[in-house]
Amino acid sequence: MAVTLVTYLHTQTMTIWDRKVKLYMAVAGGFLLVYRKVKLYMAVAGGFLLVFTLIYMGFRSLYGGFTDMKSYARRFNYYAYRGEIEAKRDILFQIFTRFAANWLTIEIYFILCACLYVIPLYS
Repeated sequence: MAVTLVTYLHTQTMTIWDRKVKLYMAVAGGFLLVYRKVKLYMAVAGGFLLVFTLIYMGFRSLYGGFTDMKSYARRFNYYAYRGEIEAKRDILFQIFTRFAANWLTIEIYFILCACLYVIPLYS
């Protein structure tokens, strides 16, 4: 509290044209400029990373090395041929997959799943 009071009293005795004030404003302005550049960089890099992640997850091979893709594709094809929901766990995802199998292709389904998984992380 004492430091704050002394600092306040000291700043009240200075004019706007004082050398210390000019130096402080130059340093603070430099940090503000750097902060703005970093903020812009993070926004651009974050957007690029979001698009890259969506493309990578949405367009990867259906029957490649990813086991989740195989099981999701198998379940999607089961529902596409009018299979009924038998799962006891994750029932909302099964209902979503059943609905998507009636209206979407498997590629669009995987892009939509990638969007549902990834976009909330970037918000």
